[in-house]
Amino acid sequence: MIFVEKTRQSVQKQNLLKRIKMKDIKIIGVLVLTLITSCTNYNLNNDDLKWQPYLINDILVFKSNNNSIDSIRVNLIQFHMNPEDQLSFLSPIHESIFVSGELLNPPIEMRHLRHVSLLKIYADKGDTQINFELEKSSDTLIYASGHYLKNQLNKFNVRDKIINNNCFEDILQLYPNYTGGLNYEFDLDSYLWSKKYGYIKYTFKNNKSYELTKLIRKGVNILPKCESK
Repeated sequence: MIFVEKTRQSVQKQNLLKRIKMKDIKIIGVLVLTLITSCTNYNLNNDDLKWQPYLINDILVFKSNNNSIDSIRVNLIQFHMNPEDQLSFLSPIHESIFVSGELLNPPIEMRHLRHVSLLKIYADKGDTQINFELEKSSDTLIYASGHYLKNQLNKFNVRDKIINNNCFEDILQLYPNYTGGLNYEFDLDSYLWSKKYGYIKYTFKNNKSYELTKLIRKGVNILPKCESK
C-alpha cells in the first residue's frame, strides 16, 4: 500500500511538472509573438519598385567612346528583410532589394572578377532610399555610389535624350555622392538613368564614357529606336 501511494504521488508530481512546463512554454510563446508583432516593418511598395527596371537574364551591352564593349548579364534580384539593429529584438525591420550582374567579357587577367553591382532600394522611415551602386569588380577605375531619396528623385527634371539612335523620354542625370564614410578620390563622374531602362550612360572624370547600345530581354533588344517614334 505504501508503495502504491508513493507511486501515485510520483505520477501526480510528474503531471504537475508537465503542466507547469506547458504553461511556461505558452507564456514564452506569447512573449516572443508580442516582440515580433511589436517590431516596426518598413516595406517596399509598388511605387518604390518602379525604380528597379531589370529582370533576371537581361543583358546590358555598353560601348565606350574608345569602342570597347562591356556586356553585363543581370543574375541576381534579391529581396531581404533585415533588422536595423541585429542585437535588438525590437529593432525596426527594413525591406530591401539588391540587383547585381556578371560581366560576360572581362579581360583575360580579370576573368575571376566578373561581379557587377547595379542597384539597391531600401525601405526606410519617411522615405525610400534609391542607391545607384554601379561598379565593375574588374575595373581599375574607382567608383562611388549615388544615394538618393525617392522623393528627391521625383523632384528632378526629367529630360528627353537621343543616344545611339534610341529615343529616351525619362532621363535623369545623377552623380555619385556616397563613399561609405571613407575619404577617397573616385573616378566616376556621373551617370544617366532611365526609370524604364536603367543605366543609359556613365562617365568618368578622365572623360571615358560608356553608353548603353542594347538591352536584350529574352533575345530581343527592347531599347526604343527613334525610327519607331
